[in-house]
Amino acid sequence: MDGLGILSDDFVVVGRKPSVVREFGTRGTGFLGRVVLSKGDDPVLGRKVLVDLATSHVILVLGKRGYGKSYTLGVLVEELASLPYSVRSRTAVIVIDTVGIFWTMKVPNRDQKELLKKWGLEPKGFNVKVLVPKGTLPFYLEYGIPVDGYFAIRPSELGVTEWLGLFDLDLDSEAGSLLAGAVVEAEDKVGNYDLDDLIRIVGEMDASPHVKRSVAMRLAAAKEWGLFDKNAPRTVEYARAGAVNVIDVSTFKGAFGGQSIREVVVAVLGKKIFEERMKYRKVEEIQEMKTGRPVSEMPLVWMIIDEAHLFMPRGRKSVAKDVLSDWIRVGRQPGLSLVLATQRIDRMSDDAITQADIIIGHRITSYLDIQALSAVRPTYAGDSLDKHLATLPHTRGLAVLMDDVTEKVWVIRVRPRMSWHGGGSATALVKL
Repeated sequence: MDGLGILSDDFVVVGRKPSVVREFGTRGTGFLGRVVLSKGDDPVLGRKVLVDLATSHVILVLGKRGYGKSYTLGVLVEELASLPYSVRSRTAVIVIDTVGIFWTMKVPNRDQKELLKKWGLEPKGFNVKVLVPKGTLPFYLEYGIPVDGYFAIRPSELGVTEWLGLFDLDLDSEAGSLLAGAVVEAEDKVGNYDLDDLIRIVGEMDASPHVKRSVAMRLAAAKEWGLFDKNAPRTVEYARAGAVNVIDVSTFKGAFGGQSIREVVVAVLGKKIFEERMKYRKVEEIQEMKTGRPVSEMPLVWMIIDEAHLFMPRGRKSVAKDVLSDWIRVGRQPGLSLVLATQRIDRMSDDAITQADIIIGHRITSYLDIQALSAVRPTYAGDSLDKHLATLPHTRGLAVLMDDVTEKVWVIRVRPRMSWHGGGSATALVKL
């Protein structure tokens, strides 16, 4: 990765209108990489590619396994964490870590010190807050893995839809109707209830013993997941201004054949943050009318999701998909941004593909994936998208970038990580 034949201070800003560039310059942008000027595995590189991080975007990061998808997510998180205080203090970042690799952002990338120097960068660890499931916290602490605490959700923050989805129950079924009734009663009579309250209420309701036992067993099993805690922070507190929270959901799996636990995590987080931002956007507009400064207590939020096809699947219902679709369709107005990464674009919901305003495509070889992306390519891409994807070298870090704002297609090389990349493949080989 030494092909730095041309280096200059020239830059292109993707995701930002030229009028905004003229007014604010590069403030609130992140250094994504450089434009590729020549062909081959070690190309000559030119202008800097900066990406707008101050306004709302839907960014889609694609690529087959091992070609830089998660690496690029890490670069974006580093840049969000490096924004100047005037921008960072108005921004919150939540990383949904499906593989358990982003804790390494705390550690400087000293192994690539010389490469970073060529890019004008240096090794750096970042102040990210890593939260893991409560049940796995002792393991992390025992082996000295740097984490900051556990992640949990108040049971009372799940609505009827989330509870039914979690257990794959239909509202019209006896068990579904019983659970829904118990949730409503718990909300009304207890407020901030725990699972024991819900189990007790189920036992007191008018239903057959068999149905009550079935629902109670599901709730008892949910106690073992380490997800629910009535004393957990409210979900909107995970979106604090200036914070980068990495929520490790890698050990959460399916539940009773229903929605996976991590889908419910994303659904609850996304729903509560969406509701809060919609309220505070009105406060900001009032402040802008009065003072010219659109500020409020609730920051703009970036949610970054790896393996996004698990949360926005094509061809099946998902409580997370419904929430994220709201972010995609109307998130620009309240200030909500999504970065969605996947190696299986053919399994992604159309909403995530068609509404993305920035697409970063690493090497793609599956015919179904190429066909899915080509079917929704913007008109300005023409046939160049297929050509670029077909001829993109095998080198990791090279990508095709499409930007709706400038309506241009670029071949870029993503810059090296300043923090340690935790997405490498496990191996039995070690140095002797």
